[in-house]
Amino acid sequence: MLREYGVGSLDVLVGNVDDFEDESAKSQPRNLFRMAGELADRRGDDAVREHHVREAQEAAARDRTLTQMRGLSMQKRLALYATAAVSVFDDRLASVPNSVSYEVYNFVTELVSVDQKSRDSFLRYLNECETYNFVVSETKGQGYAKGVVKNYSFVDDAKTVLETLESGLEMDELAEDRELVRSVVESEISEFLDG
Repeated sequence: MLREYGVGSLDVLVGNVDDFEDESAKSQPRNLFRMAGELADRRGDDAVREHHVREAQEAAARDRTLTQMRGLSMQKRLALYATAAVSVFDDRLASVPNSVSYEVYNFVTELVSVDQKSRDSFLRYLNECETYNFVVSETKGQGYAKGVVKNYSFVDDAKTVLETLESGLEMDELAEDRELVRSVVESEISEFLDG
């Protein structure tokens, strides 16, 4: 049985906790509302509002993403960062072509003074990221004389992944150079679309 809780204009559907399979699933709605209540309380607000719930959802997504990323090597994080940057900084493409992502990865490795790996290694890193359920891939034809390209899309919000990598995993120097990364992304996508 689903119950609907109205918080402002945000309707949150929460199942009867007895219907959930395991304890962690039962606690998710409760934790969300607890976090929203703590946010409201810290700010001295007299009630939990829609923006508190949305902020709690974003914080929970960042925490979940950070937990999943802790086991990734720096090279895998950089590959994931480059792919997320392409997805976030330019909206001309529905998914991220590996060739664009790889060029951004090369720039980012130079920026943080880390060894660049080969395209094959880079693709292996993204395949592992797919195994960890950060991204999904799809092979698409790019039209006559352009060949076939593997494209990546994010399972969760790419912006959350990007911000989590920038803030929580020893990659804060990338946040400082965000506009520089954005310009490289835009340039690489333009080249890809024109090429």
